[in-house]
Amino acid sequence: MPSVRPIVYFVSGPQKARQFPLLDNVVIAGRQKNVAIPLTEQYVSRQQLKFELTIDGWIVENLSASAQMRVNDKNFKPGKQILLTTGDCIFVGTETKMLFAESGDDLDEAVKNFYHKNPSSTAKKPASKKTSEKPKPTEKKPSRFKILRGKLNKTNHTKAKPHLQDEADLSPEQLEQLERKKKIRKYTIAGGVYLLAMIVLVIVLAVFKNDGPAESGGKPPQLTKKQIVDAISSELSASPNKIAAQGACNEARVLYNNRNADEQNLYLCVRNYRMFQALRPKTRRAFKPTDEINFYRAKKDLVEKIKEAYEKAIIRENQQNWVEALRAFDYVLRIVPPNNDDPEVEKVIVENVRQHTRYIGRMMEKQKKRR
Repeated sequence: MPSVRPIVYFVSGPQKARQFPLLDNVVIAGRQKNVAIPLTEQYVSRQQLKFELTIDGWIVENLSASAQMRVNDKNFKPGKQILLTTGDCIFVGTETKMLFAESGDDLDEAVKNFYHKNPSSTAKKPASKKTSEKPKPTEKKPSRFKILRGKLNKTNHTKAKPHLQDEADLSPEQLEQLERKKKIRKYTIAGGVYLLAMIVLVIVLAVFKNDGPAESGGKPPQLTKKQIVDAISSELSASPNKIAAQGACNEARVLYNNRNADEQNLYLCVRNYRMFQALRPKTRRAFKPTDEINFYRAKKDLVEKIKEAYEKAIIRENQQNWVEALRAFDYVLRIVPPNNDDPEVEKVIVENVRQHTRYIGRMMEKQKKRR
């Protein structure tokens, strides 16, 4: 599946099958704890590689003076910068190999092509031959746990016999008293279970009342930053069209340069870049380096802008300042206007804001009736 950001995928070594997106324009890989891509192999340096986005594209540089780096089976000295494309394989240490995939390219296809060209990377070690002779069965000595359990069972059995004998010798009055105690114990246990079940039911009903959906009369749920990021990063659906894709990209550039002129421009810029990704032919490069940087910055600024406006609205709502809360939620919809061409944003962000405005409307009606 195409990725929004470039990805480094481990095709061999102790971290095989792990992947790391290049979220910043400069990313360090090594054994050091605070690096973006941690390497676990002991034969690599604390700071082994540097991935950097340049005007020409993504490059990789070997930072280690002692540990070598190979790209596509070619050795490169420390300080040498190599321009990367999808499918390039970076080899460090003794067994760590990483596959690079550019943003917008299909990582699964790149991995598949690599393993097709390098079948030895997926080969398993041959199983050791077993001898035809079967080992003779040996008598297992009972474990200490089994011996102890046998002693306990023996003790319980020896104690149970006098108890049964004593119960058989009891008088009718004593037997009746014993039965009564058993019933009391059984009812006490049943009552405790019933009480616990009722407590759990009350807690569930209280949670549902406070956090249930707006349609049930409860307060709507609050959006998280992850939900906002996922919504504005979702893929749009469109048939490939080279001319329309270029038009969407040009429009995104204009909106980026004028992102502060109107509240909606930042969102429209991000949406046009996403539309460019949906419309572009899959054989073409996803972004030019400048557009990739602008897209990343625009998304980051948009998330912070939505989050800040949304949290202010939630604070007004919790303070029961209904009028100011409505204005604050309306401002969120000015940043992210309703748009059926963006289904995830419409379903996640816009619909949640509408739930809150409906909830506030009901609270304002209740307040009027009390007066």
